[in-house]
Amino acid sequence: MALELISTNPVNNEIIKRYPVCTDDQLIDYANQSRSQFKIWKQTSIQERSTLLMNLAKVLENNLDDAALITKEMGKPISASKSEIKKCARLCRYYAENLAQFLKEDILFEVDKTSSLVYTPLGPLLGIMPWNFPYWQVIRFAVPAIAAGNTVLIKHASNVSGSALRLEHYFLEAGFPKFVYQALLAKSNQMESLIRNPIIQGVSLTGSFHAGSSVAKISGEEVKPVLLELGGNDAYLILEDADLDLAVKEGLDSRMKNAGQSCIGAKRFIVVEKVYDAFKTKLITTMQSIEFGDPMDDNTTFGPLVSCDERDRLHQKVMQSIQEGASLVIGGEIPNKTGAYYPPTLIEHVNRSNIAFREELFGPICTLIQAKDEVDAIDLANDSELGLGAAVFTKDLEKGKRIIADSLDAGAVFLNEFVKSDPRIPFGGIKKSGFGREMGEEGLKAFVNKKYIRY
Repeated sequence: MALELISTNPVNNEIIKRYPVCTDDQLIDYANQSRSQFKIWKQTSIQERSTLLMNLAKVLENNLDDAALITKEMGKPISASKSEIKKCARLCRYYAENLAQFLKEDILFEVDKTSSLVYTPLGPLLGIMPWNFPYWQVIRFAVPAIAAGNTVLIKHASNVSGSALRLEHYFLEAGFPKFVYQALLAKSNQMESLIRNPIIQGVSLTGSFHAGSSVAKISGEEVKPVLLELGGNDAYLILEDADLDLAVKEGLDSRMKNAGQSCIGAKRFIVVEKVYDAFKTKLITTMQSIEFGDPMDDNTTFGPLVSCDERDRLHQKVMQSIQEGASLVIGGEIPNKTGAYYPPTLIEHVNRSNIAFREELFGPICTLIQAKDEVDAIDLANDSELGLGAAVFTKDLEKGKRIIADSLDAGAVFLNEFVKSDPRIPFGGIKKSGFGREMGEEGLKAFVNKKYIRY
């Protein structure tokens, strides 16, 4: 039987569609097509690329009804799926409006001759993308890469193949030449040979640490640039003078978004002991008000996880955390209903060796950790192998600014609000959360040759 990729609706576990997996020979053909198109695409003017990016923004906004496909494939509430598409359109416009400025020649100095930097594309790039934001994760890599003059091949997660193909259709509808963007219906074990293919000039991966480590090793052996975003175990520090209502609201908005399946969602709530009990009480009250809903209903804010398999793996980690000494406060039980649902769950008494402290729990799990004081809270937050995002809640804005700027080890740290990505701002992590930055001017130049010229 031929290999296939299967998209399954996490609400009812029904198969949406089966997709045949491309052969290794087809992957070689796709790479060759990408290289051939790159030779043409890199010659297009900045104005033409900008116009096509504006077209793509319009195409995305004109196809908001396709949000239903995102929801059916991975369970995100339909309102969130529409918001995701709109955010993709904003990113397209951002690069369309700023492309000429970002790619202009940078004059370094002029003495006897002019020395400057010019930014030229590298060639065909490979993107390996996750399922939790099926459009956004792809667009934030592919659009700046293509805008810079590269061509891209996208190996998307196997359960969102329909979304992958829709994105390819959008690029063509916007007027981009064929093979500038290509969706690969392939298996993960086919990627090593593609990374090693001399046609591929760089790789971007958003996913797990283990996947990123493997891709980084292969790319390193081939001496190819790689950008990695590998998730986080984000700490939210609640200090003695915090606005607790605000901290609960922002923290839960972050943690429950996408049913907790967000790399930059709040994971560890580190609360100083003087306000621990008060914060816990408010957190429990709010969490108990969150209810499951049909993700196709516009009013639903909390839906299923991506699959029953992922739900079961998450539950096993919750049970392990309890076996390791944590206490279950609310949730932590698999509902007696069809679908990949899991309740908002709160655990406390989590020590540094507990799995809930050390690893990213990818679901609606709030981990409550008590700190002696501000210094202890910072130490707990930084005691992690991951470093994607973090947040601090305090009414002392000057102190808060000092902490987020100087004391916390993460790629993005926010004060009195939850961490979010923005097309205008470079985004990424440190330590085992990865390296490199997407979005902003830096994201556009992630895969270019910063060529020094003198004339």
